[in-house]
Amino acid sequence: MADWCSRRSLSSFGKLRRRLDANLKDQITMKAKYLAIAALLALAGCKPTHISFLDRVYTVEEFDQQPDLRKRVTTECSSNQDALKNDPNCVNSNASQIKADAEAEKKKAEEQAQAAKALAAAMLLAANPQAARDLSRPDEARRVAAKQDIGTMMQALKLYRLDNGMYPTQKQGIRALVEKPTTQPVPNNWKDGGYLERVVLDPWGNSYQYLNPGVHGEIDLFSYGADGQPGGEGNDADIGSWQ
Repeated sequence: MADWCSRRSLSSFGKLRRRLDANLKDQITMKAKYLAIAALLALAGCKPTHISFLDRVYTVEEFDQQPDLRKRVTTECSSNQDALKNDPNCVNSNASQIKADAEAEKKKAEEQAQAAKALAAAMLLAANPQAARDLSRPDEARRVAAKQDIGTMMQALKLYRLDNGMYPTQKQGIRALVEKPTTQPVPNNWKDGGYLERVVLDPWGNSYQYLNPGVHGEIDLFSYGADGQPGGEGNDADIGSWQ
């Protein structure tokens, strides 16, 4: 679009040359002269743009770099849509404006996302300062989550014993909280729907361990920690119902 007149000029000269060649071969020189004059008059009326304050066609990239000029051109094009709708400067300034609007929307969305994250962090800190600190230390957060899981399952195990007079056996395991055991001793008063929705893995993706009888209590429920192995120190240390 930016070199519309150049393309038009080349096309016109090409046509003129072909017509002149054909006419000269026929030795109709006067007709060729008239054709040449007509073509030159047409080219003299060719303007790269019809926007009065511009003397050439600006590219989209140039309008990107000159937002004030872009605004002035788009305003002019909007006020004279019928006359300027196909003007290359109108087309290019409009394309530049669309790019600018898209970039502005993207920046706005990014700023809103950052603001939402900051607000969520502030609300978390206000509601639970300890949880906010844990989130900044992933290993500690996992240990806290494991303790919460164990606490939830221990409550369910106590309800199981209250209903059935005993804890699940070692063989039945904590799966007995979700599915009614079919091995002896079969619970006589197992709660419809179970005592847990599902049996979860620990935060490191390993199964929780269940002992009946327990070493530290009547039953033990525990995670092996980060390393998935008995014992250990720090983040590898076991996390149990007795702690």
